[in-house]
Amino acid sequence: MYEQDFYLPLIARFGTRSGAGRQIDDLIQFSDFAPTFLEAAGVPVPESITGKSFWNLIVSDQSGRVDPERRFAYFGREKQDVGRENDLGYPVRCVRDYRYLYIRNFAPERWPAGNPETGFTNCDSSPTKTAVLELHEKGDDTYFTPCFGKRPLEELYDITTDPECMKNLASDPAFEKERGYYWEVLQSFLRETGDPRIFGNGDVFEQYPHSKIGMHAWAHYLAGDFQPQTY
Repeated sequence: MYEQDFYLPLIARFGTRSGAGRQIDDLIQFSDFAPTFLEAAGVPVPESITGKSFWNLIVSDQSGRVDPERRFAYFGREKQDVGRENDLGYPVRCVRDYRYLYIRNFAPERWPAGNPETGFTNCDSSPTKTAVLELHEKGDDTYFTPCFGKRPLEELYDITTDPECMKNLASDPAFEKERGYYWEVLQSFLRETGDPRIFGNGDVFEQYPHSKIGMHAWAHYLAGDFQPQTY
């Protein structure tokens, strides 16, 4: 859950309203699309929708940062692949503004890319993955640690100077104020949206079954008929 994972370009056009060649720097997230479509259609936006319409950006003639209330973007993950112990997910929640990215790993004791026993299944097969694991076997963890190593409870990155998120500032006393501030911002959002992780009942996510259990799952590892992933 790092800067390169979710910092994506967006091109939007609506008739002749959008103008030509206008660049907007406001933060937008996927949950903002539904209320935008509804507002464009003249349909009331239900209060249950947590996203915020960016229709005002489309009809605006301004460039750069247009809406001062768009201060943060939020994202997270739960279950993405099997192969972790008991085929559990890896719960993460994040908040980003125009300078900092704060990450909360709710289960830092788990392997974020899947367990070593099953071959780090949350990372697709590739020559690069093979090379990193071969170096690890030889005692060189230069690439293994950032690729497959466990993460701390909190991570904080200055994405203006460190877009690759290589220097975690969360444990740096000089950034204690920033760490605490963004954690409070994230907690407030999670409470507002009713996220089970912040209320202590996040295990509800673990009860949802995977859509497909492959032979690389933890259950097959225990059963003795495990087969490596093929993707």
